[in-house]
Amino acid sequence: MKQCAACCKELSKECFSKKQWRLKEYERRCKDCLTKNVPLNKVAPPKPDIPSCWICLDNGEDDSGKPIIRDCSCRGDAGYAHISCLIQYAERKSIQHFEKDELERITEPWNECPNCEQEYRSDLGVQLADGFVTFSRRKFPYKLGEGSLLIPLTFKLRKMKVECGDNNEDSKALALAGKKVAKEILSIVRKQKAMGESLDFLLCFEKEVYYYLGHYAINPPTVPNAKIAVAYYQKRVSILHKTSW
Repeated sequence: MKQCAACCKELSKECFSKKQWRLKEYERRCKDCLTKNVPLNKVAPPKPDIPSCWICLDNGEDDSGKPIIRDCSCRGDAGYAHISCLIQYAERKSIQHFEKDELERITEPWNECPNCEQEYRSDLGVQLADGFVTFSRRKFPYKLGEGSLLIPLTFKLRKMKVECGDNNEDSKALALAGKKVAKEILSIVRKQKAMGESLDFLLCFEKEVYYYLGHYAINPPTVPNAKIAVAYYQKRVSILHKTSW
């Protein structure tokens, strides 16, 4: 529900055109008011204390009902955005980087805010990493087959790091999800090895997976868990000895 700035009624999305729905609260008119050319209510000013999405400029919920969020280093009203807008923005930028052969920058729009140039944190960082993986599976113009998912999956794994000693329900859920991502990466690595892919390239991802598996294993920090973690870390060290870098 949003308010029409002409008749001041709270109306559903169907009562507005797509363009009007995305306008700011004091600029928006419903279809009926547009047809009748009802002027905007100049008495109703915008609410200065409500930040707007820097991408679509709306201060309300997005089409799926999710509010604007921020978890970077922006200050004041800057940096707020809908997660759906951030994902669409990152998709466009990723394709641009790919088309310009700037492969080293493909993760950039998913990783950091373009306004403050600082990394997205916490749940927002995980959501964007998940969006990167979903996007890559669906439509990213990779031509390298399943192995191309190693970059977005490893990027997601980095965002799912759980601090040692964190044993609350959210951390447990994050660790469980992280283990699933790690197993998928290892599965792809095994398949790519069988296909003759560059060993150094694959070991780069494999060693990182064992680091995070060790990190997950040590929570909660008990002696049995520590032994499991050490085993993962030893596998990582073994890989480091095999590589040429």
